[in-house]
Amino acid sequence: TLPAFPANGVSLACLRAFREAHAPELTGKSTDEVCESVIKPIAECARASLAELLERIGAADPGTGRPFVGRATLFVSHAWKYTFTQLLDAVEAHVGAMPEPDSVYLWLDMFVVNQHANTDKPKIWWTVTFREAIRSIGATCLVLAPWNAPIPLARAWCIW
Repeated sequence: TLPAFPANGVSLACLRAFREAHAPELTGKSTDEVCESVIKPIAECARASLAELLERIGAADPGTGRPFVGRATLFVSHAWKYTFTQLLDAVEAHVGAMPEPDSVYLWLDMFVVNQHANTDKPKIWWTVTFREAIRSIGATCLVLAPWNAPIPLARAWCIW
């Protein structure tokens, strides 16, 4: 049996709260560095994803009461080399321009994938499970930077 694909996403309000709570730790760091130095330590005791932890405690936007975690409606494709704040700025600009930004839940890997679990997956998982899961989410935001040489377009595994 192939490993399941995490179906949940996090809200824009969740990302904003995360940015506010951890601002000093995010400055100038890549997405990879933020995952290692902030996200993984938060979820270490539970050996779960940050989204799973937030869902367990019923974390919600204090202004609207909407849960921070819900079924993903937008898959975010990005490069872990980007600065984390650059990624957040791009996602916030995209989602903020949508008709109902409060109802968008972002499948953002560092938040929804258990960073403590074994990440080795067979090729068939990537070619079937991953692809079908992205299709079921229904929408994708591809973050491209820098404009003249976007990092994601240089990643060979994205081609298939």
